[in-house]
Amino acid sequence: MNRLETVARVLLGAACAYLLVLLAYTTLSRIRFPYELEWLEGWTVESVRRVLAGKSLFVAPSVEWIPYPYTPLYTYSSAALASLIGVGFLAPRLVSLASAVGCLGLTFLLVRRETGSAFCGLAGAGFLAGTYPLSIGRVDNLFLFFLLAAFLLVRSGDSIRHSALAGVMMGLAYLTKQTALLPLASLTLYVMFEQSGWRRFALPAVSGTIIAGTTLFFSLLTGGWYFFYTVRVPNGHGLGQEAMLAGFWRDDIGWTLAPAVAMGLVHLSRALRDAWGGRASGFVFYSTLTVGMLGASWISRLHGPSTTPVRPAAAGSRLASPSMPWRPCNCASWPTIRPATSPPRRTSGTATPSWPLFARCPGRSTRPCTATSRSWPGRWASPTTATS
Repeated sequence: MNRLETVARVLLGAACAYLLVLLAYTTLSRIRFPYELEWLEGWTVESVRRVLAGKSLFVAPSVEWIPYPYTPLYTYSSAALASLIGVGFLAPRLVSLASAVGCLGLTFLLVRRETGSAFCGLAGAGFLAGTYPLSIGRVDNLFLFFLLAAFLLVRSGDSIRHSALAGVMMGLAYLTKQTALLPLASLTLYVMFEQSGWRRFALPAVSGTIIAGTTLFFSLLTGGWYFFYTVRVPNGHGLGQEAMLAGFWRDDIGWTLAPAVAMGLVHLSRALRDAWGGRASGFVFYSTLTVGMLGASWISRLHGPSTTPVRPAAAGSRLASPSMPWRPCNCASWPTIRPATSPPRRTSGTATPSWPLFARCPGRSTRPCTATSRSWPGRWASPTTATS
């Protein structure tokens, strides 16, 4: 190792350590802040309170309660902790913080396994820390934790046990956030290519059983409202043309992750060269991972403003590239949240409800966020179903 490389490694290690310390400081110093740090935190706390009161999350919308189109694992996890320490912002923030620590640890283990270098593992964890703009009290950290756990299991062994456990992790990722479907499809393609015999079907079979089984169970339990909110409402969202054509690729990826994307492309080209030499496993894993994680992030951005659209893409870039760009957290730039006052209303001429965006952020669109699904789930339940 020459002197220039030694200096580069020292500077890179110092930057990674700084980002990890900065992430720890910004989260721990704000974790007991008594008000919202993020615009969905209030909804999370109210969801936890509702769960602990024995009420269903997925019911007919009313002035009292309008469900959000997220699968419920994060809410239930926060409610379990809140039953011990009390209802408030602290419980969901602790769940997110623990998940974030788990994500950093899994990234370190996965990158170290792929490269054989603990230093590269530290670089991976540091890069992931640098892409967190303080998002505690959201589902994304727990969602990413399950994804990374599934990736590590698949790459650690090709036994049925590894594949089945990876399938469990992917099923839990879906129960946290529905965008897990694209990474699941990518991982399924990889195991179909890499494994042989019945082992290749373990991951999709286990994850598919969890996803289909829980969807059917909760839909029957809630009179169809679970399916309506977690499947039909997300599929009915309008698409943001600016985000689809330019915003995500130019702003979220181009300006934020350009160095990581460039290094990832270099790494993929090397993996492709190895594939021509008969070692295709790495290229198939990294290429399918890249497509799945970018797709999951892109879908999050297509449906409107999002504070964490690039996190799966950031994790994918870290796993596909040998180094990291330096982008510290900018926690001071979070917008001030102002509640909207207009009540829920029905659109004229249809039975479809539309709801205003209850929080508007400076610098973002202030147009109301309206539901675009075409009908109520009348085949399962009437709109007059009890709301608790």
